[in-house]
Amino acid sequence: MLVFAIVSFCLFVVPDLSLLVVVCYLSFVVAYVWFKILFFLPRLVPSGFFVLLVSFRIERLVLSMALAGLRDISPAARNWRVRARVARAWDYCGGCDDSVPLHVDLVLVDESGDAIYAEIPGKEVAKFRDCVKEGDVYIFSKFIVSNMKPAYRPFDAKYMIKITPWSRIDHVASVADSFPWFVYRLVALPDLGSRVGNQQCFTNVLGVVVFVSKVSHVRINNSLAETARCTIVIKDLSGFEMKIVLWGNRAAEFDADAVFDMGQEHHMVAVFVGLLIKSYRGATCLSGGDACRWYLNDSIPEIEDMYDRLGDEVTKVVWADDDEEFGSSGRQLEDLEHKTVAELRSVDPWECEKASFSCTVTVGRVIQDQQWWFMSCPKCHRAANPYGSEFKCTGECGSVNAIPKYRLCLVCGDLTGAAEFVLFGKVTQQIVGKSAMVLMRRDDLPREIAAVVTHKYTFIVTVNQKSLMQRNLSFQVNSVETLFGRQACVPDMKGFDNERSDDLCSPDSSAVQDRMSSLRARAVHGRLPTLAKRKDKLALAQPDGTDHVDDVRCSPSGVPDGAGDVAAEVVGAGSPGVSGVEDAHVAKDAITEKPLSKRRGSNPAVATAVDSDVSGDA
Repeated sequence: MLVFAIVSFCLFVVPDLSLLVVVCYLSFVVAYVWFKILFFLPRLVPSGFFVLLVSFRIERLVLSMALAGLRDISPAARNWRVRARVARAWDYCGGCDDSVPLHVDLVLVDESGDAIYAEIPGKEVAKFRDCVKEGDVYIFSKFIVSNMKPAYRPFDAKYMIKITPWSRIDHVASVADSFPWFVYRLVALPDLGSRVGNQQCFTNVLGVVVFVSKVSHVRINNSLAETARCTIVIKDLSGFEMKIVLWGNRAAEFDADAVFDMGQEHHMVAVFVGLLIKSYRGATCLSGGDACRWYLNDSIPEIEDMYDRLGDEVTKVVWADDDEEFGSSGRQLEDLEHKTVAELRSVDPWECEKASFSCTVTVGRVIQDQQWWFMSCPKCHRAANPYGSEFKCTGECGSVNAIPKYRLCLVCGDLTGAAEFVLFGKVTQQIVGKSAMVLMRRDDLPREIAAVVTHKYTFIVTVNQKSLMQRNLSFQVNSVETLFGRQACVPDMKGFDNERSDDLCSPDSSAVQDRMSSLRARAVHGRLPTLAKRKDKLALAQPDGTDHVDDVRCSPSGVPDGAGDVAAEVVGAGSPGVSGVEDAHVAKDAITEKPLSKRRGSNPAVATAVDSDVSGDA
């Protein structure tokens, strides 16, 4: 009996025994109770007390061993256990990169794609900082769930996690390949101007790098120490440019030389996360401190989609030694050349293939002899054709999966004429209001699509590539800038109908689509050029004794105090609406190969992201 009591007491006070010990001990308890009942019935009462005690503790252990999803945790309970990947980790040092961190910030994502912000307080940094590594998966327990902090949030959420001295962080050796890697909510570059000074949440953007500068060192206010600074300019598909200024350790970690060299042969498409929106000399810019990360040509759907849409003509990266050479970034809509439909139709498609224009038109009708949806490869976003019981990508990625996407052809016009406008994917969903998958359940033209007729919009357009081979120009809509609503009448379409009938009778029209489908092909399909590949080649060619540059470990703090006084007055994609913000995370598959982007060497398999109207469909 004494031994039984001692073991029961240990099981009660020791919180985390293995499941094997629990099962073995439970078997012993059952055997002991039967032994008592059969041979020592008079002594059954004290044994029953221990049996109840053990049963109660076993129930608590079983409950505590269950894993909860991040969306389920709340301050209502404390015995939470969650399994999550550390998507991002940075030290906040209060503006001094070499000082002791005031706290360590984590962005966690679970296998369902749900994310939460976690914070390790300064007193516990020494204990837990080396226990977490960016990109690895852990089981977190004995933490506090509290309300989200009021400012500098990685994303908008209700709760956050606070690590305590008693918290446990156990490493998970292996997880499924579908476990998400990234967390971000993209904001369209034209929407940033309305968010200047908003420090509630960090901002995440997508764009192709067009300018980079060397790292310079500046003094902030009256500080005797100098702070590193690096300036980058990115632009979206419409040509809207935005300046990004990196500070401190982030500036030192950005490999501008490698980006420039790669940028002479390949597009350098990047997602920048953890930025603040500032205003400097009246122009909007982005500032990246400790919380900033970037993913250059990574296997992320939005990056690959934009890469494909940029075409074969490389957007080369240009050096700018002096920060003033960048000029004022953040070109507004009024800076785009606004054209009428007649003016658009008069442009030379060979000279204006890459140019973007704004135009205000009214939808006259839907072209119904062209299907409003197509089956798209989820990897490279090209068309997929039926192949037996599956689909086969028309590109070279070899995928046999396909998903439906919009390809809506509209006849739009103004008082000067009419033309064909083609809308893909998220741009179409923005004006229709529903996904293509939902509307495919109907046989005829869905009324949600037909309802766009007589509506007036301001589009940002480029010349469609098929216009290079035909007389009447067609325009691809890259974004919807303004929605005017339903109009009382539509422009006259007779002139367009007559000209289109001439094109349809052309003997070469049937071969145009096949030829155009090959214009955007890349040399290596489905695997974007990365800095890691370039560095591997350099390492092979590097002679012995050559110094190597190691990646800098993140030691984040926010943007240095007073940084806005120097170069950028350094004062989260949404559903495909104009606002550019969404309230939910969406987990997306990504190719397993990962480049060396300054923060880890592991190979992610899934990206958690939020769709943005800035990426579009090929």
